[in-house]
Amino acid sequence: MKQRIEVIGGNGLIGTSIKNVSKNIEIRDWGINPNSYGFFDLMDENSWGPILSSNPKKVILLSWPGLPNYNQDFHILENLIMSIKFLKMLCKTKVKKIVSAGTCYEYGLSEGEQFEDSFLKPVTKYGLAKNWLRTYLEIEANRNKINWCWVRIFYPYSENSKKPTLYSALMQAIKNNEKTFKIGSGKQIRDFIHVEDAAKQIIELTTNNNAKGIYNCGSGEPMTISTFVESIIKSNNSNINIVLNHYKDRDFEPFACWANMKKYNDLLRLSEGIKFNNI
Repeated sequence: MKQRIEVIGGNGLIGTSIKNVSKNIEIRDWGINPNSYGFFDLMDENSWGPILSSNPKKVILLSWPGLPNYNQDFHILENLIMSIKFLKMLCKTKVKKIVSAGTCYEYGLSEGEQFEDSFLKPVTKYGLAKNWLRTYLEIEANRNKINWCWVRIFYPYSENSKKPTLYSALMQAIKNNEKTFKIGSGKQIRDFIHVEDAAKQIIELTTNNNAKGIYNCGSGEPMTISTFVESIIKSNNSNINIVLNHYKDRDFEPFACWANMKKYNDLLRLSEGIKFNNI
């Protein structure tokens, strides 16, 4: 019998990728798209009934409207409040596991390699709201004896992104045969992960009974923005030229930030060891 996972906010980039990479798992996506399995709007409590009454066992919570406007009040006044309301109701069902999307913005301006237990001092309202939601999930899930995971996602990229990103803008420039592509200093160090790899990690954390608590979701491989851009240009056999220092680097992001993936990789090794011993 296939495992069943409910994906709340399944119409977005990560939710769509979860559906694309899932194998031998029944994914039921809940969102505002008419093609979703079921309708769900985080801002409309009247739409929550069907998922809450559907006997959910494993739930991935992705819904978070309004990105990428990281410093707007709605992250706290709307998204956080409604997410807490929904989680409180979800925890009253017979749900066994809740996996919620967090963000590397919870680490704030902390420099270098980030560990799950690194000091948190978010400097954006988005990061602050997510960190508060994580605290609430931890308390409420533990009180109801529900297994939970919080997934701090770093810098996912995809050719299918509907919102403007560094990667999507670059791919569009290459497609248009533009001569130049403008970026900031290019010196900032990031942890870029393809969205399908991020989706696979989230699925693993949802289906693995040993996965509990906070996990980073990244490649674990630090790379400068300019190196990332150059690698995409090369892989697409493009001759487009990079124009540096055209944009100002974001002041709400650290110069260097990447994920330590030891906790996740240890989980995989443990699972492989269990499978091997059971053969």
